[in-house]
Amino acid sequence: MKKIGILTFHKSVNYGSVLQAFALKETLKAMGHDVEVIDYQPDNYNHMYGLFRKPNSLYRVKYNTVNLLHAGVLTNRKKLFAEFREQHLDLSPEKYRYGDDMTGLADKYDAIICGSDQIWNPKSKDSDINYYLPIPHTLKKISYAVSLNDGFSDEFKDPQLYKKLISDFDRLSVREQTAKEQLEAFLGTGDKVRVVLDPSLLHEKEDYDCICAPRREERPYIFLYTVHHNPTTQRAAQTLSERTNMPVYYLYTDINSYKTERYFKDFCYPKRNTSPTEFFGFIKNASLVVTDSFHGTAFSLVFEKPFFSIKKADDKGEPIRDKRIGDSLKKLGAESRYISEQEAATVDLDAKIDYAAVSAKRRELAKESLEYLKEAIG
Repeated sequence: MKKIGILTFHKSVNYGSVLQAFALKETLKAMGHDVEVIDYQPDNYNHMYGLFRKPNSLYRVKYNTVNLLHAGVLTNRKKLFAEFREQHLDLSPEKYRYGDDMTGLADKYDAIICGSDQIWNPKSKDSDINYYLPIPHTLKKISYAVSLNDGFSDEFKDPQLYKKLISDFDRLSVREQTAKEQLEAFLGTGDKVRVVLDPSLLHEKEDYDCICAPRREERPYIFLYTVHHNPTTQRAAQTLSERTNMPVYYLYTDINSYKTERYFKDFCYPKRNTSPTEFFGFIKNASLVVTDSFHGTAFSLVFEKPFFSIKKADDKGEPIRDKRIGDSLKKLGAESRYISEQEAATVDLDAKIDYAAVSAKRRELAKESLEYLKEAIG
């Protein structure tokens, strides 16, 4: 048994982030390890999740006004996430903030696993240098299923520093094939980066029963999960609702949520105070999931739900393929479920997902990912 720390975006007020942290923690515990999620608050946390910002621009004045109108919902949502973390993430007793001395981590753990999520995406506002573990150490440094953005190395102010930090890891793994290619090119190391499954895909639906809320809605419904309430996804959900004659339920996820309520009007039902356990309940019991989120897609696959992942659109209205979603569905043989807004009007709603084949492939890839973890931890 090893003492292992996980460093990831567990503190984000984001369903996918907190639940992938739970999934990796549970995976490592099932292997017999003593596991903690390192309770680290990143540099931009207060800017991202604070209710108000310094009103030094028209945008920020508008931001503060909208947040003031929805302060009760946003505050309660943060509270629900905090309660979930305290109850289910096995947080480290030590709390760290950006700027704190974190060198003591080297003496506390046998290994630290960085990941999953977009912790090495420099464009991600959550990301900062501490997710690369810039500390003297004798422990094992392992990355698991980290996700990058296109051209990520161009975003570093000091590329050589980050190249040194990443090269200091004992084992490297990423979530997408494109990320593998980018990271190997950046490091100049050749074929040394593994592609593994996101932690959320390592489990079976029964493994999530312990944190899954019971069914709240008796009638059949579409569950819409869009983190930033993209209009393309909204319109696709509206089309699918009209075609199936099912209402749409969605969650408040940020200050743009009120736009979805205004857009959908009569046939959509917002859920304002929704914990991560309720999120699972809505996916598990949905008749159809519509999402533009990687983790919305991932958990639909685990729960073996009918779903459509919606491609976002560029300024000209042309569909954009998200590599995180597209690569994962292609690997699992479910790429036909990745559609554009326009395709929502014509896609065959009677076509079933061959979950016997899709889940078999997912379990095969999960086995390979677990083997990577076992080898990396030693």
